[in-house]
Amino acid sequence: MLPRYPDVGVVRIQQDSRRREILSAQMKLLFGNSNIGFGVTLLAATTLALLQWRTVPHYFVLGWWLYITLVAVARSALARAYRRASTASTELGRWRAAFVIGASVAGVGWGGAGVLLYPQADLINQLFLLFVLGGMMLGAGSVLAARPEAFLAFLVPTGFIPAIRLVIDGDEMHVAMALLAAVFTLATLITTWRVYRTVDLSLKLDRRPEIHLE
Repeated sequence: MLPRYPDVGVVRIQQDSRRREILSAQMKLLFGNSNIGFGVTLLAATTLALLQWRTVPHYFVLGWWLYITLVAVARSALARAYRRASTASTELGRWRAAFVIGASVAGVGWGGAGVLLYPQADLINQLFLLFVLGGMMLGAGSVLAARPEAFLAFLVPTGFIPAIRLVIDGDEMHVAMALLAAVFTLATLITTWRVYRTVDLSLKLDRRPEIHLE
């Protein structure tokens, strides 16, 4: 007797179900890291604001800090809502969109620090600003690696906006700093993408469906 192969429609249903299971697991990873992200964000933002206070107009520092804090609180509230929602698995598209929007708004805020908190005449504080932004990128790369749209939404503005600001100064040193910042951003994106591929492959192997032949 010839083996009976699964119906094409059944296979497609299984594949769709498998993709949703993988996406659900990825979203759990993203929202599960929200507490870490919240704490690190507040600590880094407060430290950066305090150290730039004497070199940047106070209304820029205070406005930026309030923006970052409000975004962090909103993203933390979103994570709590996700964990409480009994329908989280049936509304994955909406939760993913909300998370990506939050990551993008946060990324614009941190990238904006490269402009708003940029001390024009203080090279040491400029370097410290870049150091903090680089640290935020490395941290975000590890906690956002589960979905490419999530880490791209954060890393691209956080890395490239400060690089553009450095180019504006135009002198040889700042152009070199801008080049290094851009290279660092690209390296972080590549590394995070590799982590994403590893996580994605692991989830796919863990949830690989069994097809029985009769």
